Order: sequence, then C-alpha cells, then structure tokens
Amino acid sequence: MITARAIIDAYGKMEYDAIAVGPQDLAAGISLINHPDSRALPWVSANIYNEDGTRLFPPYLSIKKGILKFAIVGLTGNIRNERQGFVVADWQKELMEIIPSISASHDLIILLSTLSNRDLAIVTKRFPEIMITIGADRRKGNISGTLIHSTLLAQTAGQGKYLGQLSVVWRYRQWGEDLHKELGKLRKRQLSIKRQLAQLNKTGATGTASQKQTNVLEQKQDQISERISQLEIMINERKDGELPSSFSSVLIPLKSAIPEDPGIRDIIYSAKNRIQNLK
Repeated sequence: MITARAIIDAYGKMEYDAIAVGPQDLAAGISLINHPDSRALPWVSANIYNEDGTRLFPPYLSIKKGILKFAIVGLTGNIRNERQGFVVADWQKELMEIIPSISASHDLIILLSTLSNRDLAIVTKRFPEIMITIGADRRKGNISGTLIHSTLLAQTAGQGKYLGQLSVVWRYRQWGEDLHKELGKLRKRQLSIKRQLAQLNKTGATGTASQKQTNVLEQKQDQISERISQLEIMINERKDGELPSSFSSVLIPLKSAIPEDPGIRDIIYSAKNRIQNLK
C-alpha cells in the first residue's frame, strides 16, 4: 500500500494528461485507486466496471491542444486473480461502441493500452480510426514508432529505464513517408562517403583491395545522388494539401547520472523510510 501510494503521488507530480489503468495499478485493490487523491488523477479505462455494471473510470478523455481535439482512450489488459469489486470487460466490445461515437467529433484518436501486442495488432486492423497507440507489452520492451496497418504503435520498456519521445506532424491524413526526413539522412550519408573517398585519396592507398573499396563507395555515391534527385523532384511537385501525416521517434536511456527531480525523490525516500520502519 505504501509503494502504491507513492507511485500515485509521483503520477500527480508528473502532470500527465491521461493515465491508462494497468493491471499493476490495481494490485493494491480498488480502495486505494478510489481514494479522493487518486481520483483527482486523469485515469482512463473503457473496460473496467464496478460489479453493479457502472464504469469505474472514464472510457476516454477529450483534450484540446491548439486547434486539435484529441480523444485518448484507455484499455486495460487481462488482470490475473481479479480482486472483488471490479470486472475487466471484453475490450473488443467496448471499442465497437466507443470508437464510432467519438471519431466524428475528434481530430485524432489515441489509444493507451496494456493489451498484448498480439491484441493490439487486432485493434489496428479492426479500428483504423485509431491513429496512434501507446502500448505497454512488458515482453516487447522498446518499440520505436512502427506502422501496423494504418496505426502508429510505440512504447517504452518497463521500470522507467527509457524516455520515449514521439513527434507527430498531423495533416488530417493517413501516415506516409516523410520525404524531407529521408532526404536529410541521404545527404548525411552522401557527405560521409565523400569524406571516406577523400581519405582514401589522401593516404594514396593502392592495390586491389583499395581500388575495390573505392569502386564500392563511388557506386553508393551515385545511387544516393540519384535518389536525392528523385526526392527533390517529388518534394517540389507535392502540394501542401497532399502531404501525408508524418512522425519521428526517439528512445532516450535514463541513466543514474541524470539529476533527480526533487519532488519525486522526496516521495521515493519517504516511502522507503516508511517501509523500513515497518520492519
């Protein structure tokens, strides 16, 4: 209970816009998560019900950022040894009722879920209206932005070892290749090959191996130059209204050398001290 209380307090300090209810959030039972302090957090879950058939949490949250209106839907994965007081319902049935009712009134639907990646693959196929899914399959670890059907899937490994940053350029269209991003990568490769060729010429290396290496680099250089020319033409011919939505993602390892947030640190130390005193 002390550990669970500390985690909830830390959630509050971190000022999330939405928190999907996962199996471990319910490990200490319903009474803790129903506490007024816990209730103040933006919990979301479409498939957790009271025993009387009423939902324990909002199925989704509507959030407006700038000119965009998001619907953030929560789905809770299977919970082993469910305690009395709540029921985890069939997520497919819940989505079939919720998604059609909110798709027209929101610019973007985001799913937060602790379902397995196998189940999330089913979600992406049956509910193409969901454009972004943030998963939490503990067996999969880090997943840098990956397209499955028409849905972008991403997640970070457990235990807070990584920070995931997903940057999206949303143009009210399906996902597509980011030509500018590819062009930038190719130009960097082109510069790298140019430097390697210059180094070979500078050292004056001779022989069959050196000539073979030079030929390979020159061939790659020609291929990259040709692709760069194609991309430049495609970008120039493409109109703004035809641009697809695009994304980029990065996973940042969180090392112990990174300074701790004082507020979170105090919560952790306080919890540890309380647990130590129980012994």
